[in-house]
Amino acid sequence: MPYENLTYKLSYFLESLNDCIATDSHYERPENCWCKKQINNFISTQSRGDAASPLVVADVRSLLYYAEKVGNNEDENYYSKLDNNRYRYVSIDGKHRRTTLSNFVNNRISFTGRFYNDRGDFIDVKNKFFKDLPDSYRRSFETTMVTLTSFVNCTRDDCGTHARNINSGTPFSSHQLRNTYTTEISDITCGFHEEFTDMFDCLYSTKQISEMKPEESMSKLHLHIVNNNSTLSKKELDNYYLLHEGAGSNLYSREATNKLRKVLIEANNIFNYNKNSLKIQDQLLLMLLLEVVESDFEIGDYDNFLIKAKALDKEMIKESKVNFGKDSERDPLLVEADYYHEQARNNWGPGRTPRFSALFLRLTQEHPELFNQESLAQAAK
Repeated sequence: MPYENLTYKLSYFLESLNDCIATDSHYERPENCWCKKQINNFISTQSRGDAASPLVVADVRSLLYYAEKVGNNEDENYYSKLDNNRYRYVSIDGKHRRTTLSNFVNNRISFTGRFYNDRGDFIDVKNKFFKDLPDSYRRSFETTMVTLTSFVNCTRDDCGTHARNINSGTPFSSHQLRNTYTTEISDITCGFHEEFTDMFDCLYSTKQISEMKPEESMSKLHLHIVNNNSTLSKKELDNYYLLHEGAGSNLYSREATNKLRKVLIEANNIFNYNKNSLKIQDQLLLMLLLEVVESDFEIGDYDNFLIKAKALDKEMIKESKVNFGKDSERDPLLVEADYYHEQARNNWGPGRTPRFSALFLRLTQEHPELFNQESLAQAAK
């Protein structure tokens, strides 16, 4: 597929082009993937003039014309929106480098390390902002070069292929790789992540977010709603993403999408009432809230709901282990996978449905105070 290489001074690139590059969540890793060490190393390398890897983009106007030419309506609509918003390019690789350069030059982040000028001289600095560096070093940095590799005359699917090829040396996580396919389920999960960003930031670590674990968990729950007998294996999840690749919208179950959104609204309510109860317990939270959404019950005590649910889950695991020990003495051929503790250990495994049905039933029986009284009366009818 054709491309061209374009080279600019950093100052011109940041002033005239950087804001004209759109980010597509299908191709780029999420925000905050780089640690401070990576940021400092890149700034030092750029100051030395050795940041040779190009920023990889696709030319929006070219891709729009190509979509019109080949009759690709989905691509045409997508690139028309970007063009109308005055984007010249869409980023395929290099978002974190662009962000780092912009943040540093605009004094939003500091730098620690060895900083060079165009003569090869250097200074060692610690926690210095760009404005605090000597004038000659700042001027030198602004004249370092930035190279764009710009793809033209290709489809959005082609851009995903470029992203996968570029990152073959530093592999995407399994879900980052799935997300490069232009399929509606990617848009659904990425859209929900954006809608509930604060809640997900609390529920997942920075590393997990960079690996797209929130999107992976949401896609598992979506597939579970569609088929609760699914193993949710890597292969099944891959196939779920490839099912409607490049085929447009409204092809995945709307009912599953609506239920997923209701689950996330409930999770966000817990976050708003008691964010400290949210730990990295995504599967427990999401599957249990699905039980709520699919029942006649309504949560009345968001402050204590997850705290008491997790305590009851631990209690049921202990009880299950004891019961299995006793039962297996009488019948050595018992299948441990049928017991609650083993279903919990397997997390998203095939025993997830009976586990959370049992947990939710016990929760309604032993902690009715967690639920809206009207919904309790309704459920009792």
